[in-house]
Order: sequence, then C-alpha cells, then structure tokens
Amino acid sequence: SILKDLSEPTTGFDVLTPVFVLFPILLFIFSKVYKWENWKEKLTGKLVVDNKEIEFDDSTL
Repeated sequence: SILKDLSEPTTGFDVLTPVFVLFPILLFIFSKVYKWENWKEKLTGKLVVDNKEIEFDDSTL
C-alpha cells in the first residue's frame, strides 16, 4: 500500500445506520413479502439446545 491511514478509528454514522435502520426495515419487508410467521420470537426468543451426544466413526473421515 502506498497510502497509510493515520486517523483515529471511530464508529461513525456509516456503521450504525445499517445496523439500527436498514436491517430492521429489510427484515420487516422480507417478513411481509415471504409471509414469515413468528419471526420476532425466533430472533429474540430463548435458545433451546438439545444435549445429545454425537458418535463419530473415524473410518469414514
């Protein structure tokens, strides 16, 4: 690289805008277009993990 950036690293408006404005709007639009049901609970609900052991057969690897 020929040019070196010496500015202070900052989290600006260009980073926060997509996260808090654009992505929620897109999520809402997609939920209406694709008729998603219960998508709010799936994104913000509790995570349920099944604690089952998985057996691996080393001969197939």
